[in-house]
Amino acid sequence: MKKLFFLFLLIGVLGYSQNNKKIDLRNPKSTIYTHIYFLMPDSYDVNKAASTIKDIPRSEAREKAIKIKEILDGNGLRVDFSKIPDDPKYIDTTGVGKSTIDISKNRYAPFPLRMPQIYVEKYGNYWYYSKETLEKVDKLHKDTFPLEFSLLNKYYPEFFQLKVFNIYVWKPLLIIVVIGLCFLFYYAGMPIVFRLLKFVSSIGAKKQMTDKSLQILKELARPLVFLIIIRFIRRVLPSLQLLEWNAYLMTGVRIAEAVFWIVVVLKLEKIGLNMYQERSRKKQSKLDRQLTPILSKLMDGIIILIGFLYILM
Repeated sequence: MKKLFFLFLLIGVLGYSQNNKKIDLRNPKSTIYTHIYFLMPDSYDVNKAASTIKDIPRSEAREKAIKIKEILDGNGLRVDFSKIPDDPKYIDTTGVGKSTIDISKNRYAPFPLRMPQIYVEKYGNYWYYSKETLEKVDKLHKDTFPLEFSLLNKYYPEFFQLKVFNIYVWKPLLIIVVIGLCFLFYYAGMPIVFRLLKFVSSIGAKKQMTDKSLQILKELARPLVFLIIIRFIRRVLPSLQLLEWNAYLMTGVRIAEAVFWIVVVLKLEKIGLNMYQERSRKKQSKLDRQLTPILSKLMDGIIILIGFLYILM
């Protein structure tokens, strides 16, 4: 009986300590942690999260704090606190994103390549979200969530709050609509993109295109259509508010986009090589014919390597 009592006492103490976690703005890590922690469902306290923003009215600070978290979630950016410095005197000397963040400053951006506009900065003895972040957060939020449901939510609030098995009904319905539009884009876009490519190619061609050239254009049209579909998904995905799934889905979309860009560049290189061979077939020496496939494979390797490095960024 005593063991049960102490067990419940321990749970109560832990719960109390979590609910009364203090605001800490002494270094980049503690400031970003304070912001994220107090906007999590189990520890939600928007006033404490807003303490990471200074020199603006409290109501506006709460709104900015929520928007910053939504921007990160919408773009699938998960904060890795093990990589954030906890040095109160931390100075950015990386030079990454110099256009936004000057080097040798008390600043830290958790995502310097993908979201350099969002960073914390030291003011006096404490770290807060920078003035530049606060100035750009509204535009970043609008760019992240191009599909705002505020108007529909205003006129049909019951529908947007309707749940089945604790799942909002509008989310799976919108997913079905998005999938349907993707199929529509593919089947309608393929012939359109192919005809556009054929028209552009015919402008620079002095003679009628060969069957081989037309086949290559068809091969190029497919990844271009997929890139259009992927861009559409990237624009719509944050508005689905899938929260913990967003990070994985956005990563998958980003990898797929990089892969299709690699395919597009490889096809363009193939088209260029084919045009060169057709125009200089009579003038090519034996050495040229031997070097051409070697150079082609070398270019393929460089393109794939660049694409792979982009995926790892």
